[in-house]
Amino acid sequence: MVTSMKMPGAISNRVFANWWTWAEEQNGDLVAAFAPHEDYGPGAEMQIVDTALETAKRSVLGRLRGFYKIKTLAPNVCRVMLVAQGDAGGSITKQAMAWAVKYSLGMTKSLQDNVALGKAKATLDCSAKEACAYQVAACGREKMRRSRGAGDRARLVIKEQTKHDFEMAYVAKLPFPLTNREFLTRYLSFKKQTDDLVVVFEALADNTTVDYGGNFKVVHAKTRGFFRFKPINNDTQCEATLVQHGDAGGFVPTRVTVAKIPQALSGVAEMRELFQRDVAIDGAERSDRAASINTSKQPYLLDENSLVDEVGAKFASLPAFEELDSPDHFVEMSSVFKEWSSTATGRATTIVDAPVAEVAAWELAKMSRENQKGHVKFGGLDRNLKKINDHQDIFHVVYDLSIPTFLPRQFVSRIVWKWAADKKELTVVANSVEHTDFPERKKYQSASSTVMVKYKQEADVGGIPQTKVTWTQQVDLGGRIPKWVQNRQGVGQLMYLSRMRKRFDRSLELDGKKREELQRKKATYDKNDGRALGYRLTYPDEKNKKTPSEAVAHIVELHKGLSELSQEYPWIVAFLEEVLLGGLHRNKAVSTKLACLSEAEARKIGKNLPGALRARKTADAGVYQWKNQNPSMEELFEKYPWVEEMVLTMGEELLKNAAWGLWFRVITGSGLSMVDLATDINVIRVYFEEGQKGYGWMMLGMVLASLFIQLVIVVGQNGTRGGWGELLRELLIVVSGLKPGVDAMRVVSNAEMDEHHLMDAKMELVCTKGSEMFCESIPGCILQVTALIQGGSRDKMGTKILSIVVSAITTGMGSAAISYDYDSDPEKRRKLPDFYGYLPDDGNKRTLMYVCMVINSALLLLFRSIGAALLMLADPKIFVAYMAGDHLLYLLQKLARGDFLYWLPSGY
Repeated sequence: MVTSMKMPGAISNRVFANWWTWAEEQNGDLVAAFAPHEDYGPGAEMQIVDTALETAKRSVLGRLRGFYKIKTLAPNVCRVMLVAQGDAGGSITKQAMAWAVKYSLGMTKSLQDNVALGKAKATLDCSAKEACAYQVAACGREKMRRSRGAGDRARLVIKEQTKHDFEMAYVAKLPFPLTNREFLTRYLSFKKQTDDLVVVFEALADNTTVDYGGNFKVVHAKTRGFFRFKPINNDTQCEATLVQHGDAGGFVPTRVTVAKIPQALSGVAEMRELFQRDVAIDGAERSDRAASINTSKQPYLLDENSLVDEVGAKFASLPAFEELDSPDHFVEMSSVFKEWSSTATGRATTIVDAPVAEVAAWELAKMSRENQKGHVKFGGLDRNLKKINDHQDIFHVVYDLSIPTFLPRQFVSRIVWKWAADKKELTVVANSVEHTDFPERKKYQSASSTVMVKYKQEADVGGIPQTKVTWTQQVDLGGRIPKWVQNRQGVGQLMYLSRMRKRFDRSLELDGKKREELQRKKATYDKNDGRALGYRLTYPDEKNKKTPSEAVAHIVELHKGLSELSQEYPWIVAFLEEVLLGGLHRNKAVSTKLACLSEAEARKIGKNLPGALRARKTADAGVYQWKNQNPSMEELFEKYPWVEEMVLTMGEELLKNAAWGLWFRVITGSGLSMVDLATDINVIRVYFEEGQKGYGWMMLGMVLASLFIQLVIVVGQNGTRGGWGELLRELLIVVSGLKPGVDAMRVVSNAEMDEHHLMDAKMELVCTKGSEMFCESIPGCILQVTALIQGGSRDKMGTKILSIVVSAITTGMGSAAISYDYDSDPEKRRKLPDFYGYLPDDGNKRTLMYVCMVINSALLLLFRSIGAALLMLADPKIFVAYMAGDHLLYLLQKLARGDFLYWLPSGY
């Protein structure tokens, strides 16, 4: 056989011509030997060599001799040994020769690129029968789910002889651009005399074909092996072993073959995960350990007592500890360390929601599955425990410091625990020792540690046992260690106490019990209490408090209901402060739920209230709009009704006292009425001066008619039932023209309706505004437009137009205000939701709507006044007919709706 080897760089390629022979030895091993061709004499074969040398130009003839020895280990498994001696010929460097040797010996590796042999072993938390049944159910739901999750193209049983003997097809997905592999396998399960259950599998013949119901390209692969399930612990658990040999077929890179080995052996890990009962097994072990700690009466040896005393004395003599920043605010941490020393001492303290014995049992169960998982998670490399007696263990552990150039640290410690005389405090100590079972190893740096853990029983909280745990640990990592490394490692080690606290954490249960207890002890406030608190907050009289925040905080502290509310919702002080400041801000609705509300969001809600109050005439309407914008306030009011009454009272007082509140409304209401009255009187004077006495007398009659109707309303509302003094005061208010302003003040201040009154303050305001509009503003506007169109002196044109505009605006504001107040009344919205509610809840949109209503009413009056004036000038009869028809349609519509009559309270 002639072979050519390509050499690196400028070195000439080599050609080797060898004779090959092979034979089988007596023990069954196969041997294949090779030697240079010239050792057996020249012959016709030389022509082949010469031809090879001519073909491979600039090649040099080399000599190679040796043999392959192949030993069979199992079916399709063998060991290959190659021994070779070569002469590359010519002159060649040492590095090139090394490359050639490596290339030649690497040929054996190519034999196994597509072949892999693996073994997996694990303890399963189930019986051997359960594990075997799962493995035999090759196409069960769980296996199909995992197969689809892995992206496999197909998985099906193609033939079933019996439940214990079947054939299946499985198409595994390989990474692009490799072709998927098809495995055709026969499974056979049986029981051995040792009670072990075995499932063996072997590849089917190469000529087996399967119809997958679709066309996709695959490469045929082979696998064989076995599962063995050995019962242990009275068959509550079993030991699962998988040995598997695989041939991927075709050409698969070694890295892909190696990467697929864990997946091929994942059947054991899959069963381990499926049947795991870590919590139950750890719980049983912990219960046994806790019972042993509580009941153990084993005598202590002298050296055991000495160890406990020595460790206690060692830590008692240490200097003051330096506080560390703890990642867990429930765990206090501190340390003592000298720069560039290898020794550091740390201390951590926390409260654990469990009895002493249970907490200690969890920590002493070093080999529990939970602790082993945590060990690996936090850089653990090895972990072993040797039990000496019920209160003494030898513990071996290795940690990777995760710092470049630092070797992993190995600790071997002797652990002893002991109760105090009153059995209320348990002390666990650990000190480094040398032990023959755990010798020093070169790849680890030996380290030492001394630990003392005190578990002290504390008073129960809400029926839940409490244990104070103090963990003190001195560690010598060996070598020269900077302080930042020691602190980092120290905090990491002390965080074990945080893990312990979280493991037994019952905060939700404790908080629930505290809430229940608080609920039982809560102050039971009603609406009267809420109103009293509203007055108290609005007028704090806290002269020694410099800021509103301090005043509010002091009042909250003094009153039990507010104090309890602030404990449940810490933002309540900030919220009340913003309400009482009464500043006008842009309305920003907050949709956050009550339970998730932050202080910043509570401040926004508090700032929204004054704006809502300003947009409405009453505190009730303003608060109603405000709470609809902020759902968290609806939740709060539903939970604590007295809080709504408190906020409502604060809103009422805020409307009275704020610069934009009561006085703004009073000035606006009375001011517009007085301006309208003044412009009308001025126009009457102009009419008499210009000789338009008819218009002057009609305007005067309209003004007097408005005042007369208002007087009638006052007499009907008050009569003499409230006394002559009250009646005369109300009549004087009407004659002075201040009636609209006074009515507005009564509505804003929520004036109570006396027993002798026929209507409430809001209805009285509507009647007064109505008499003003329908007796003075509307007919006066029509009359003035008519006079303006008919003619007259142009010298007073500005005065006449001003009076018309003022009348239109007064009418527009009056009618818009009546509609606005009625629609935004919470009580009316609750009783008649189909009729009231056209105004939006958003404050900005509601203000825009109000402005539009005013403009619309004013312009409508102006346009209709112009039309009416033109009709009167054309033919007064047409005007009378138009007005009669218009009012008739309105009254018919009221009759149809059923609201034609208004029932006044008679007192009987």
